[in-house]
Amino acid sequence: MMLKTAGFQTPKQVFVHGMLTVNGQKLSKSKGTFINARTYLKHFPADYLRYYFASKLSDGIIDLDLNLDEFVSRVNSELIGKITNIASRGFQMLQKNFQGHLGQIDQEGRELLDKALSLADPIAELYEKRQFSKALVHIREIADQANKYFDDYTPWKLIKEDPEKTQVVLTTILNIFRVMTIYLQPVLPSYARKVSALFGEPTYRWQDLSKVVEDQATNPFQHILKRVEP
Repeated sequence: MMLKTAGFQTPKQVFVHGMLTVNGQKLSKSKGTFINARTYLKHFPADYLRYYFASKLSDGIIDLDLNLDEFVSRVNSELIGKITNIASRGFQMLQKNFQGHLGQIDQEGRELLDKALSLADPIAELYEKRQFSKALVHIREIADQANKYFDDYTPWKLIKEDPEKTQVVLTTILNIFRVMTIYLQPVLPSYARKVSALFGEPTYRWQDLSKVVEDQATNPFQHILKRVEP
């Protein structure tokens, strides 16, 4: 009522979820199941926890369990191994063999990139509906396709036979990774800033999806995230 009286736009939706538990237990200082946010940040970046919670969040009012074994597994296998590893492999090979200079994308690469871009509206709609976990499913599907494309071409071998095609492959997967990063930015804003810096770009906006990054230099690769040690 105060917002309405003051002339402010009032919320059309309220995002509510259930209680947070740790390893299936209610938060309790006496039982040692309470984790202070500041304590967590002394050991890990916020990106890990943001990704983990987003992978569980839906528009329903359900409890969220921070299972520490699952936390390590999801971060290492999905966020690091499946998504971030695309950038690690792509950027490092690009710098080693092409002085960090992106080439062009061929027809096959463009079709794969267009397939990733075709999910922009569905992912945006899922975010609007607060169905974060479903949005991340789509993003991981894109990562699976990009990793398969990369592994099928085995650029670490292809570089010896066809350097030009290798640069095409690396340019393709890094553009797809850039698209995934923009999709992830609502969940991982600091992660997205690190990636935009690698491409020499300002903070991403959703409309930046329409840009294809070709024939330009990238900045020296800096590791975005490292694996969680249990």
